[in-house]
Amino acid sequence: MEDNPYGEISFEENKDLYPPSLASIDRSFDGDYCVAYTGTFSKIVAPALRTGWIIGDSNLIKTLAKAKQAADLHSSTVDQRALDELLLHFDIEQHIRVISREYYSRMKLLSAELRSQNWEGAHFLEPRGGMFLWLTLSQEINTKELLPLAVENGVAFVPGEVFYSSEPHKNKMRLNFTHTPPELVPVAVKRLEKALVQWRESQTGIRS
Repeated sequence: MEDNPYGEISFEENKDLYPPSLASIDRSFDGDYCVAYTGTFSKIVAPALRTGWIIGDSNLIKTLAKAKQAADLHSSTVDQRALDELLLHFDIEQHIRVISREYYSRMKLLSAELRSQNWEGAHFLEPRGGMFLWLTLSQEINTKELLPLAVENGVAFVPGEVFYSSEPHKNKMRLNFTHTPPELVPVAVKRLEKALVQWRESQTGIRS
C-alpha cells in the first residue's frame, strides 16, 4: 500500500529529481500489480474535500468498492460533481504550482526561525515538498509531555511517537508550515521556545 497524499506538492521544478513512486515501478513489470496507490484532493484543492482515488489490481478495486458501499454507500455526490467541474474548467496543475511555491516560502521561513533558536541537540532536514517539517530535539525531551505546555502557550504540533509502529523516538515532532500565516511563524516558534523552557523547568524543579 503506497499512500501519497502530499506527492503532488513538490518544491523542485524538475520532477526527475524525486524518486519514482512504488506504483510506477510496479507497473513497469508484466503480470499482476502488487502495489495499491492512493491519493487525495484534500491537499491540493481544499481541506474539506475528502475525495480521493486508488489505483491497483482490478480485483482489489472491486473488493474495496464493495467494502466502501457497505460502510457509507458512496462519497458525497455534490463533492464529486463539483470536483468534476473544477477539473474540466480549472487549471489544477497551475494551482498546484502556485501553492507549492507558497508552501516552499513558508517552509524556508520556518526553517530559518528554528535555526535562529539554536536549540541544543535540535536538527532537521528541509523537506523537498509536502506540508510538514520533521524536527528532532535533544534526546531527553519528551514531545508528548511538551505538547500540553505548547498548547497552553498557543502553539501546537504532533508528537513524533504517533508515527512509529514500535519503539518510538519521543524527542521528535511534526510541524505544519502551510497552515500558519507567514507573519505568525516567528510568534509560533517563540511560543514553542517558551514551552520548551517550561518543560525543562518541570523536569528540574528550577525556574530560569
